[in-house]
Amino acid sequence: MQKKKLIVFIAIVLVVSLLGYFSGNLLSGKGKSNRTLDDFMVEDTASVNKLIISNSFGLSVTVVRGDDGWTTLEGDCIQQEPINNILHTLNKAAVKSFLPQASVENVKNQITVDFKKVEIFQKGKWVKTWYVGNSTPDHYGTYVLLETAKEGTSNAPVVLEMKGLRGTIEPRFVADYRAWACTKIYGHSIADIQGIKLKNFEKPEASFEWKRNGTHFDLYWNGSKQGNYDTLRLVRYMERFQKVHFESHNYTMSQEQADSMRNTLPYIKFSLIEKSGKEIGLTAYRKKPDGVRFDFNGDTLRYDENKMWAFLDDGLLVKIQYYVFDPIFVDGSFFVLK
Repeated sequence: MQKKKLIVFIAIVLVVSLLGYFSGNLLSGKGKSNRTLDDFMVEDTASVNKLIISNSFGLSVTVVRGDDGWTTLEGDCIQQEPINNILHTLNKAAVKSFLPQASVENVKNQITVDFKKVEIFQKGKWVKTWYVGNSTPDHYGTYVLLETAKEGTSNAPVVLEMKGLRGTIEPRFVADYRAWACTKIYGHSIADIQGIKLKNFEKPEASFEWKRNGTHFDLYWNGSKQGNYDTLRLVRYMERFQKVHFESHNYTMSQEQADSMRNTLPYIKFSLIEKSGKEIGLTAYRKKPDGVRFDFNGDTLRYDENKMWAFLDDGLLVKIQYYVFDPIFVDGSFFVLK
């Protein structure tokens, strides 16, 4: 009797093994998988050295890992934190739930219309792609479809979550390069600075210039070279250039509007001159407020009280904050000993 049971058991194991073998071979072919794929997690994120993120609106960005961190494919500087967030998401991804059969086609159609495509490469080789759709109605999960080199494209999306995150992962995958680009304008120590020039178009008498002269600086203000200035104020002023960033790229103003603004009177034209002689400058313009806003006296504000527009030397239009630039856009009298 025991012998018969053993034979039956062995037969069952053989049948299951054969089914698994043939099923695996069918799924390993290219094309569409006949099952729902759920192997989203990337365990070894240290070996991820390339990501291509695109969306249904035609935007795309490719980032690669180098010896000094992540850059664009062209070698341009990008922010590292968004990359780290993505790698963390890839590593902590988990299937929260599978979809009811009745809703599979509807969700697939939604992803076809509005998606983020995330192509993941390890050691230069493509391993898998996430098709990231919208969040679930409760905003605690995201519809995602998986494609792998071995299995092809899944026949159904799943609801994906990230361990430790109460929310949706979709906003982490941005295909617009502007959201990745570095925001640094200045990152200079005093030793790096050869000179400073500020021209105030609204208040010309506030304009000034600093020129390095050996081991010290000369101040030019109010039409002449100043014999006495506050050395401590100068040092503190120069220290402000160690970390100066713009707030964001232009997402709202059309090229025609930007050209029109450029033809108006600026607020400030500013330049920092490096020891090499290279000038890094910007031209700031007052920004109209978003909607009708009032000051403390109840009067209508002509300008946004928090932000300005600025053209960088390469023509890039960005938003900058008064909080960051007011300590730089000072009056020349600020330095003069009373």
